[in-house]
Amino acid sequence: MIVEPFFVTIVTPYVLLTVGLSAGLYLFYTLKAEIAVLSAECKQRTAELEAALRASDVERDDLRRDLARVVSGTGKSGPVRLTADNLPRDRILRLHKQGESPVAIAQSLGLPEGQVKLLLKVRRLIGETP
Repeated sequence: MIVEPFFVTIVTPYVLLTVGLSAGLYLFYTLKAEIAVLSAECKQRTAELEAALRASDVERDDLRRDLARVVSGTGKSGPVRLTADNLPRDRILRLHKQGESPVAIAQSLGLPEGQVKLLLKVRRLIGETP
């Protein structure tokens, strides 16, 4: 049986069109299934992140309550302002001017003795007499 060229020229484009459309539909449905899987994973991850966010909100609220309890327990409100009386450097220099030894200053302020000696030595080296 010899295939007529007329038949081949007419049927071949339709066969190729059918194969192309079939391949396109196959790709479309596999892509659609892949998108559904990724969407489900995304929804699950979103739910996990929302749960973690709610847990962190609860922890933050607990920390705020603890902080408020601590602040109310101290009897002070607002930030601590640095004055000459609460800076360790100024307290060290004031006590040294009053004749205290570095060891006594360190013990009274609860600071390391080396820190007190270093501060006094630096002040002496730069020419400021404590």
